Amino acid sequence: MTTPPTNAIVRRGRGLHPRKAQVQQNSGGKGFTLPEYLEADQVQAVLAAAPNPRARLLMLLQWRAGLRISEALALEAADLSLDPDQPTIRVRQGKGGRSRMVPVHPELLNAFTAVLQFSQIGRGRIIPVSRSTAWRWVQAAVDRAVALGAL
Repeated sequence: MTTPPTNAIVRRGRGLHPRKAQVQQNSGGKGFTLPEYLEADQVQAVLAAAPNPRARLLMLLQWRAGLRISEALALEAADLSLDPDQPTIRVRQGKGGRSRMVPVHPELLNAFTAVLQFSQIGRGRIIPVSRSTAWRWVQAAVDRAVALGAL
């Protein structure tokens, strides 16, 4: 079995997409593709290159809580339960219209605590931006991380 290459993102068309690596089976059967992914240090580099604190929080939400972009953008302050014993996020608009509870990673808990303490978020969405703005933030962070040599 061959190992996939390590560079995880390539420019195609309008945006960045994971490159798929061809992996051969040992039995001589058909090959299949595995999507590549970013390693933890690469994700940290992209987070450090975020263009603003809201962009960093959005990317941190997607990474540490495993939220899809629409789930992260729909998140409201009322959906957070930052209990010290077991902090959770209630995802109301999940895939297929189902809701679910997601545990909060310690790094994400620190970010939420700071945001709620130092901002004026009382009601409504935590990150009130459009999907296109969120996508531009991610592109800017990746481009900056590449320019700094972190990716």
